[in-house]
Amino acid sequence: GLSRQKMTADRFVEVFCDISGYSFARLAGKCRDRETASGRRLLATLGIERWGQRAIDLSTIINKNPDVVSHWAAIGSLLQTTNRQWASRVNQLDEKMAVQMCPREHQ
Repeated sequence: GLSRQKMTADRFVEVFCDISGYSFARLAGKCRDRETASGRRLLATLGIERWGQRAIDLSTIINKNPDVVSHWAAIGSLLQTTNRQWASRVNQLDEKMAVQMCPREHQ
């Protein structure tokens, strides 16, 4: 399995933005387009399911309601079981983040 380094929610969001290509401004903004919604679901799903982040901490950073962030993670989790393309995207981002955070352990 992947080795995931413990990190603050601030750092998690920073690394997620670097690797995913979603800007912080986009994730934290008011935009409601499909691609932004997908980015928010990815952030919440990876953060909560894979990286031990709490919805309350992520929500504070991106200025969203914690219940909404939890909802994004729940949708992302469901999509992993029903949508192969989504599951692949989650796994690829997760792996890239793990490699960036712990490069020596993933050589």
